[in-house]
Amino acid sequence: MFRAFRKHYLAKVLSGTILFYAFSGISSLLNYAFYPIIGRVVSVGEYGEIQFLISMFTQLAVGFVVLNIIAIIISVTSRNPTEQSESVQTLNKVALYIMTPVVVIATALLFTLHSTLDLKDPLAIIGLGLAVLVSVPYTTSVGKLQGNGQFLESGIVGAAGALGKLLCSLVLVLLGLGVTGAILGVGIGTFIAYLLSLVLDNNRAKSSSLDFRLNKTRLQQIAHVRNQSIVAIFVMASLTVLSVFDTIVSRVLLSHTDAGLYAAVATTSKVILAAAMPLMWLALPHATRGQSKETKKYLSLTTLGTVLFCIIVFFFSHQIIHLLTGIDAGAYTHLSFTASVAMSLCALAFLFGSIMISKNHLKIVTASTVAGIIIAALVFAFPLGHQSINGAIFAQAAYSLCIIAGGLISIKQDN
Repeated sequence: MFRAFRKHYLAKVLSGTILFYAFSGISSLLNYAFYPIIGRVVSVGEYGEIQFLISMFTQLAVGFVVLNIIAIIISVTSRNPTEQSESVQTLNKVALYIMTPVVVIATALLFTLHSTLDLKDPLAIIGLGLAVLVSVPYTTSVGKLQGNGQFLESGIVGAAGALGKLLCSLVLVLLGLGVTGAILGVGIGTFIAYLLSLVLDNNRAKSSSLDFRLNKTRLQQIAHVRNQSIVAIFVMASLTVLSVFDTIVSRVLLSHTDAGLYAAVATTSKVILAAAMPLMWLALPHATRGQSKETKKYLSLTTLGTVLFCIIVFFFSHQIIHLLTGIDAGAYTHLSFTASVAMSLCALAFLFGSIMISKNHLKIVTASTVAGIIIAALVFAFPLGHQSINGAIFAQAAYSLCIIAGGLISIKQDN
């Protein structure tokens, strides 16, 4: 009987994991499809504006990743559904108090510079600000679902959000709202996904309050994650910058054409980051609960995936680059394997870093991050790097290895 129960439970967990991963893939596909589909119904100039404004939106991705991690930690460590809902609501308020002035200042700055930036539709800037603010409660609600083990529901919400953004933007553009319509569609689609997350939340509060005040009692509800939040911002921001360091260096050192060719290589190598991210969200609740056995399973699965990815790139680099980008990278194709190894290590570094944060091993993750930054700078600046594309790739690998080493030390401490 016990074996039958364990087999049934394992099948249930595995099916939920696979479905979450499948919905995450659908979300990525729909997010990718946003550009070519919207690009067909707007002018070239409008498309350039949309791409620029969406890129401004994605610059805040680090903040939303941190918010997601903290929401998972709060959800796992809360003692009951009521405390959990109140804590997540408090996290929402704190995040909105921080994000609102940032959005207002950024919106005013973009408005002032809209002529310089050749933005013909300045109202789209307001739409962008609204989309950013809506993303705050959406992110924490998804983190709450993941923290409660509702990965299937989380995957559905993500896919619904991506589809909603695409359809809302498309409809508003076709109605003649142009760039503003495309950006507003992103905000509306995100808001619809947020409402769906509330419906699917099994631990939602029976009643909600519109009280936006932050008193001492409310702040104490999330005080235990203050240090984790600060460290998470530092670690995730560093990882994000290092993950695009090769692309930044290529824009500085190479000609416009050569930088474009290397961009095809970089795009291919970073596929593993998108593929590994769902596994990070799956691992974090287990890591927060101290379930090392389950956490190690996701670490092993991610490692296996990165190894397989590198092997495939090693044998079929030219074909994969052309399939994903439609570009023949020419002389830069030979860098694809090295870049893929570096990004595979970076994917593992994201996972190890977030796990150390969720387990509250803040000294280890901070020390390994600082060491990684120093060693990466030395690798890039001195003879091994020669301040070249190769040097940038080696620096990414060296930095990631430091985070991974910290993660292994963290795991050893648990044993």
